[in-house]
Amino acid sequence: MINLIIMRLFFTLSCYLLGLPFLSGQVVEHVNGTVVTEKQYTDIQGNPYLFNGWRKGEVTLTGNEKFTGLNLKYDQVNDEVLYEGKGGNDYHFAKQVVAFSIVADDGESASYRNGFGAYEKLGNNAFYQVLYDGKVKFLRKEVKTIVERIVYGSANANKLVQRSERYFIKLEGKTLAEVKRDRKSLLAFLGPEKSGDLGAFIDREKLKFKSDEDVIKLLQYFEGM
Repeated sequence: MINLIIMRLFFTLSCYLLGLPFLSGQVVEHVNGTVVTEKQYTDIQGNPYLFNGWRKGEVTLTGNEKFTGLNLKYDQVNDEVLYEGKGGNDYHFAKQVVAFSIVADDGESASYRNGFGAYEKLGNNAFYQVLYDGKVKFLRKEVKTIVERIVYGSANANKLVQRSERYFIKLEGKTLAEVKRDRKSLLAFLGPEKSGDLGAFIDREKLKFKSDEDVIKLLQYFEGM
């Protein structure tokens, strides 16, 4: 028994040092998926992914199947998470991804989820970054699209990645709602009956809403009212 425990610890440490992913002690070969064969992003300006290159992260699939320590890419044009499989190739997950986290530039993990309901052209499977995860959900949606622009004096068109950013709030029992990151929009959404108290809190805390943290402070206060 002791030898078995030692062997398991050695295996876990080896996988950690080598950067291999885990699923209850199993490595990446046990992630089911298909290799990406299409080449969509050639001769374009800009980055269609959240980050350049692979980033460490974890995913949750339908059925609450979880994988950690994977190398991930978040394709923001197709709104799809890819993982690094055999031979360093991009792979699609065989099952639907319902949540994932990925290491950001600051070394912290950014968390994404879907299942918040459809909103305009955004379906229920659209991924949102979860900025605040209390009774009130504060979400950010970054959308990237490929656009073509004709160069003056040329018959050729340049392909560019165009980025847009939107903010949403999800209240318990309510549908997803889009808001702007400013005082007027937030007070209007959270309700006129509470705007007096919320406005006083904004003034007292000197919230300018130039950062997501200011919105989070307001929502935390709102939940405690």
